[in-house]
Amino acid sequence: METTCSFNQSKLLEFIDSKKDLYNEFEFDYVRNTFLHGRYDEVKRDEGIREVLDETGLLPDEDNIYKYFTDFILSRCDINNKRIIEVGGGVFGRLSKRLSLKQQNGVITIYDPRLDPTMKSDDRLIFKKEKFTRCTDVSDTDLLVGLMPCEGANPLVEQAIKYDKDFILWLCEGGPHGDIFDYFEDADEWMDSLLYFASSDLEEKGKKLYIKKEERLSPYPIITNV
Repeated sequence: METTCSFNQSKLLEFIDSKKDLYNEFEFDYVRNTFLHGRYDEVKRDEGIREVLDETGLLPDEDNIYKYFTDFILSRCDINNKRIIEVGGGVFGRLSKRLSLKQQNGVITIYDPRLDPTMKSDDRLIFKKEKFTRCTDVSDTDLLVGLMPCEGANPLVEQAIKYDKDFILWLCEGGPHGDIFDYFEDADEWMDSLLYFASSDLEEKGKKLYIKKEERLSPYPIITNV
């Protein structure tokens, strides 16, 4: 059953209208209509809805996947003075913005071709409006993170393990992505493959893959080597 919410509708509609150029026609209509009709059920399952609500300060803590993941990352490692890369930061880089507030010093670089171009880099947050790939330089990085980065999951894990970097990744359905090199029958097969190779490659380096689930916010696991 669809539920409704009492969020500041005028604030949300004004915000999304001001960011129309960041979305294709379908995405814009979907997000705007969700706010127009107050469909709260979309919050937990749709990234586009969640990040707009968090960017405008209207996403409640109990449903805030960015807050939960930030707290989880902080529970696993000290991010002060760390150089962090976020893979797939979305349109507004909400996870990195929250992590940056928890750092006394350090720098976070966010990769996503969808990033809002009006956000300007500074000495704490660097916005890279491009994809993170297997060729992205991670040599000057302490930690790689990703909140449901879809096709960014594989290069994140591969680069982290190859260059012996810490990583914390919250998976989503991920693949198959429709690329010509995809050979997975479904998302579960893709995920099983990623988990198997991540675990095996880490074991070769004397490390372990840890898996955490938070079913209330997502059916997909968080994986990390820290």
